[in-house]
Amino acid sequence: MRPDPLLGSRIAAVVSAVALGIVLFHGVKAARTSTALYRVWKGELRGDGRTTVATPVVDSLAITTADGTPGVIHFASRSAVLFLYDANCGVCNVNTPRWLDMVAELKATHPDVPVYALPLRPDTVQENRTYWRGLERHVTRAHAADLAELRKLVGVNATPATVVIRNGVRVAAHVGIVGDRRRSFLVERLND
Repeated sequence: MRPDPLLGSRIAAVVSAVALGIVLFHGVKAARTSTALYRVWKGELRGDGRTTVATPVVDSLAITTADGTPGVIHFASRSAVLFLYDANCGVCNVNTPRWLDMVAELKATHPDVPVYALPLRPDTVQENRTYWRGLERHVTRAHAADLAELRKLVGVNATPATVVIRNGVRVAAHVGIVGDRRRSFLVERLND
């Protein structure tokens, strides 16, 4: 009996198919556990970064300002923009100039809307203090007293995230880099 000349090719095809199946399985599993991807998969975020429904926010958030002073951010019936970041996040560092552009646009179009920079990692306090240095007049740097409450408030758990609150309601949340069109979209949510 002669050996099948295509046997090696057939075995390679089967092995490749099994490997692809494993990669796809783990990729879907990773996407389901990644906050932003999972929320898109569940339909909570549309492709343009909007939440599907306006979400009531917590009335207030206990914070510690960058200089160590305890305080409270009151959101009820107010508008605000939140930048959630991690000083050690490479994507956050790439996004910082875009956030600065957004701050400039907000100050020109909505000068009364406060902008808060809140780190999602409490263990980088010194890095977080220097991350926004020089922007104290435009961005309130603070640390949430309770990170679980902050995550509940904004509905995201990944950085960089930009959250727009209008009249005490979270009207937009975007996880990722804020390009020009996305920035305009987010700023416009303050007008709706």
